[in-house]
Amino acid sequence: MAVRFRSLPLVVLAIFGCDDDLAPRAVDLALGADQACFLGAVDEAVDAGGSLDAGTDAGVDAGMGLEDGGIDDAAVEDAGVDAGAEDAGVDAGPSDPGVTPRPAGIPFCWGAGVPDVTPLEGGLAFTSIALGAFACGTDVTGALYCAGANSRGQLGDGTTTARTEPAVVPGVIALAFDVARFAPASAGFACAITPTGTQCWGANDRGQLGDGATLDRATPSPIAGSTSFVRLALGGAHACGVDAAGALWCWGANDQGQLGDGTLVDRVIPTVVPDLEGVVEVAAGLAHTCARTAAGAVSCWGSSDEGQAGTLVGPVLAPRAIELEGATALTSGARHACAIGADGRPRCWGANESLQTGLGVPVPQTRPVEVSVEATRIAAGRANTCVINRGGSILCWGAASTGLLGASAEADSAFPTRVPGTP
Repeated sequence: MAVRFRSLPLVVLAIFGCDDDLAPRAVDLALGADQACFLGAVDEAVDAGGSLDAGTDAGVDAGMGLEDGGIDDAAVEDAGVDAGAEDAGVDAGPSDPGVTPRPAGIPFCWGAGVPDVTPLEGGLAFTSIALGAFACGTDVTGALYCAGANSRGQLGDGTTTARTEPAVVPGVIALAFDVARFAPASAGFACAITPTGTQCWGANDRGQLGDGATLDRATPSPIAGSTSFVRLALGGAHACGVDAAGALWCWGANDQGQLGDGTLVDRVIPTVVPDLEGVVEVAAGLAHTCARTAAGAVSCWGSSDEGQAGTLVGPVLAPRAIELEGATALTSGARHACAIGADGRPRCWGANESLQTGLGVPVPQTRPVEVSVEATRIAAGRANTCVINRGGSILCWGAASTGLLGASAEADSAFPTRVPGTP
């Protein structure tokens, strides 16, 4: 059954209304530049069996469990947007027989000028989604579907023709994937971890495909080298991957030091980030990068004009410690970043012109701001932050202009507010 998108970027066409009684609990969450989607649980109707665990900005890990209608602490993982300390799963590779499949869900989306939460037409269930000027999602078999802008081949179908209806990326079984959420439609690219290695496609003028060249690819192209990754994160024109040993590799644009190698030189092949060990999660913004270690420490680097690397003096060319401990999850917006602490509360820093860090004064934050809300998953967009709480509800704060705070929101808000029409 086809899923149709009304316009590009992803804006959904509803086939029925969405109210409090209808919306299922959220099991996953993704934010793009100005739109958000959650996956509403359909575990009673959809068999999520299989052996694949796909996640945007996340990777091959222990998956996510559901207990008592909430989200199990032991496994709260999201692509770009995950929570759960010990479930990072760096040791759970693509062939690990212990990998637990993630539950499938129907995408419910809002934003991009459409404040009402609506389900995608067709009812196709996904296990993970990622949003940009184009959008992609995996089904329970690991097949990757994409739709949206395609001027640089970012849909991976061998053409440069935009699609309003999702099509399978040929030959890709995605164990993990991400799209360039903050890249414009004219510069989109995507990468996926597959059973045979990591592949990327789309725009490549800055070496962001990591294949040793700067030629666009309209079909998936293997990255250079033999390193196998378990996690991925894509920025505006750069990408990073975590290997099974906890080392972090980055490639692509480096004009703001976002590759963390101490230079401002673009890299067309993956280059290791020096002096950074035990990485279990990576998050990429427009021109900055952050990493979380197994010990719960977070470091950031790259552009820091709004405090996203913990200082207003930049660019920051190497990992710089952020003043927080015990982080269990990490996400990045375009120019801000957030982590979930051991107490389940988010901490955000960086750009705050729309109150996206959770502080009511619109000035940049170089130190993490604690937000008074329980979070099991977190996602950041261009100027918003959203979380899933234990009951599967969505709460957001930040810019009101994109519709991410709901139809009744007239002003930016630093206060986490349940999005009307979500669980």
